[in-house]
Amino acid sequence: MLGQRILRLSDQGLSSLSNFILSVGLARALAPREFGFVSLVVLTSIALMSVTRGTVGEVMLVHVARDQSGTSVPLAGGLKVALLIGSSAMLIGGIFVAFAPPNLKIAVLLITLAFPLIAVQDALRYAFLSKQQSGRACLIDATWVVVCAPAVAVGGSATTMTEAWLLGAFLSMLLGLGATYTAWRTTHSIGAWIRYAGAPCIKGLLADNLLTVLTSVLFSAATLMALDLSSLGLLRKALVPLAPVAVVNTSLAVLLLPERGFASAGRRRLLMIGVGSVAAAPLWGGLLLATGPVSGPLLVGSDWPSVRGYVAGLSLYLGLQALVFVAIIGLKHSSHPFRASAVRMAALFMQTALVLAGSYVSRVNGAIAGLLTAWAVMVPIAWLYWARDIRGRTLAPMAEPWRPRPNSSVP
Repeated sequence: MLGQRILRLSDQGLSSLSNFILSVGLARALAPREFGFVSLVVLTSIALMSVTRGTVGEVMLVHVARDQSGTSVPLAGGLKVALLIGSSAMLIGGIFVAFAPPNLKIAVLLITLAFPLIAVQDALRYAFLSKQQSGRACLIDATWVVVCAPAVAVGGSATTMTEAWLLGAFLSMLLGLGATYTAWRTTHSIGAWIRYAGAPCIKGLLADNLLTVLTSVLFSAATLMALDLSSLGLLRKALVPLAPVAVVNTSLAVLLLPERGFASAGRRRLLMIGVGSVAAAPLWGGLLLATGPVSGPLLVGSDWPSVRGYVAGLSLYLGLQALVFVAIIGLKHSSHPFRASAVRMAALFMQTALVLAGSYVSRVNGAIAGLLTAWAVMVPIAWLYWARDIRGRTLAPMAEPWRPRPNSSVP
């Protein structure tokens, strides 16, 4: 069990590493305004992954952990759903291609073409994780990293880096499909997947993941309304070196969501991980500031002096956000994801309002102050909500597991 946890954490790190490598390469190669535009495209990619996980990935984690009868997963139906979501996101991404600056059009086009590949690859990752095959999940993610890293290391152009990133996504997806061939070669429809997931489960997880995306999207929209694309680019560049802290936060869900029970021991473990995440954020930010003359230009290029002043505030913001995420994960376990979504919704509106207000008062520094204020207020609210929710509660079933019809492999 400990080995599987370590492999899950390693896989989460490898999964985020490919995007981190691309972000570092683009941050070094592009001006703030250009990077701000690309960050909007990347947010679409994040939205895609969140929707896919809410409808396919996390559904497998929840159902396989709670169904002990050995029921087979209709993986083919899940992959069709992921492909449909990815293809829809690719069409939406065409809008960014149309409005992209001339020197970024090919790079933006390559990123949008990767959307269907990312959706299917991420669904395959979760299929491995749900079956306790974290080593295979690590393998397909490592393939992506190995393919795209050299282009960034040699300092290629934005087009070259996105080409390598797209190729890595394609090879990673092919490797995952090959490893799961016996599971998805049996045809299942999209309807079979929806019946397997169950309406309460899929709606709750999807709502929670969509609200995660809206938090980032509305933050960017608020910044654009009060500032400009260059300011958004500087903020996004300042967040690039802090990506390892964000990886820790997202790893919590992958490590703890499959748990079958969530008694007091599980809550204590989640509390310790949350406290560690909160401590890690300012420590990492302090390390970046201390090693800034070396690490800053290496991670964000020549704009490091312009973003250095934002790192301390943003690292503290990520620490406060980690505490709220701990309570949200606890709510997922103790009752139902809709309760977790309610907490996210409150954070979403508060963050957007305060970022807008702060931006008008003091530009970028005001936006960061708004972020800090919003998440500082949300910490006690989220934890009080969770403490009230867990009294006398244990893990609640979301839906009955799907089972194939007798004498038929096709539902």
